[in-house]
Amino acid sequence: MIMPFIRLAFTRLCSLYSLCLIYLTMISTGAIAVAQPVPTADPSLKLPQKTPPPPLQIQAPNRIPNQVSQQVQIPPMIQQQQMNNSRSRPINRADLKKYLDQLPELAPKTYSRPQIQLALVLDVSGSMEGLLNQAREELWKVINLFNGVHYQGETPHIRVALYTHGMSQATTGLFLERQLSLTTDLDQVSEVLFSLKTTGSEEYCPSSLFAASRGLEWSSSPHDFKAIIIAGNEEFVQGPLSLKEGFIPGKKRGLITHTIHCGAPKRGIEHQWKAAAKLGGGQFLNIDQDAKHEYIETPYDDHIQELNSQLNQTYIPYGRLGKTGIAKQQAQDSNARKMSKSSAIQRSITKSNSYYSNDQWDLVDAVRKKTVDLSKIDAQRLPLELRSLDAQALTSYVQKKQNQRSEIHEKIAKLKKERALYLKQERAKRAASGQKRLDSVLIEALRAQALRLGFKWRTE
Repeated sequence: MIMPFIRLAFTRLCSLYSLCLIYLTMISTGAIAVAQPVPTADPSLKLPQKTPPPPLQIQAPNRIPNQVSQQVQIPPMIQQQQMNNSRSRPINRADLKKYLDQLPELAPKTYSRPQIQLALVLDVSGSMEGLLNQAREELWKVINLFNGVHYQGETPHIRVALYTHGMSQATTGLFLERQLSLTTDLDQVSEVLFSLKTTGSEEYCPSSLFAASRGLEWSSSPHDFKAIIIAGNEEFVQGPLSLKEGFIPGKKRGLITHTIHCGAPKRGIEHQWKAAAKLGGGQFLNIDQDAKHEYIETPYDDHIQELNSQLNQTYIPYGRLGKTGIAKQQAQDSNARKMSKSSAIQRSITKSNSYYSNDQWDLVDAVRKKTVDLSKIDAQRLPLELRSLDAQALTSYVQKKQNQRSEIHEKIAKLKKERALYLKQERAKRAASGQKRLDSVLIEALRAQALRLGFKWRTE
């Protein structure tokens, strides 16, 4: 009786021993995690803290819009070099070549009419709010310089582009952005100008010139007016490109570069803004970016604004761009009024000229430029109140609006001449302050360039 019991106990003991061996083996290999006792925190003991790894960032693919807001990307190696030392050029020229190859390059274009092409490259770093306000306020006065201009009897098209540098987005590498391609839509130029915000970053002027020279559809004709106007207040030569390298594509395209330094003239010369203008074949200009506009009221100002209100009633929005187009026009009228009465008047004068054209959304301009045939237009593209009209009645209605617009244009043109004479006489009576603003220096430089190219004004 005793022996079977001993044998059974021995067998079970062996089985238990085997299980213990298996359990210890699994613990040693990590197959089983053993709970550890939580130690009581000792406030006098400071253990080193582990820094968690940075989250994974996935960058969306680049998209280059047809018209606005194109950011220039740069390889990570060069981007890191610039962020570590924004005042020094990258040493690795092979990486720099890879970056240059990434910049968009548009071939020069042949246009059917003479061209006046202006690319504004504005500094939007933190100290340049005054420059932006001057650009917003005086845009229309600068554009109005070309009232009545012609080349061998033919009226040119005016196209304006806009680049900004000194952007805060470090991911762009060069802190620059193409805000607007060369366009005849002057309302869009104003809209983008008013949307800009000053931030604070590096101003790489040679890189900005390089990008603007390559990234726009400049005219291929050597007789057309092609100018870049670059403005800022820091050292001109910063970033990955040298002074000469920034001008290489512009010289190939026959571009003239005018530089505008915001600050003391001596400082602008020391910081190579004058040397840059000389290399670009343009003029070195100096302004006080914080100078306030001196508004001289004239007896003609209120009448011009009244006529502008009447002018707005002659527009007929049509198609898918009709509502947005007329809303944009009204918004830029409002922006000009908010800047100053002078700015509103200058915009009214701009709208009375033939180069202010909105044929993409205004039926009167579309018929005038023969981009729409009223006998074939789909009634659904018309405003609701005009859809029931037949082709003859529609033609008569559009022609009536065109006649009204032409009469208003003539009245504004007459008042403009009288106003200019009044201002000339009034300014002669006043002592000059010595401050130079964006509008005055630009007008002097651009007019001189146009005359050298053979452009003339019909009043001359």
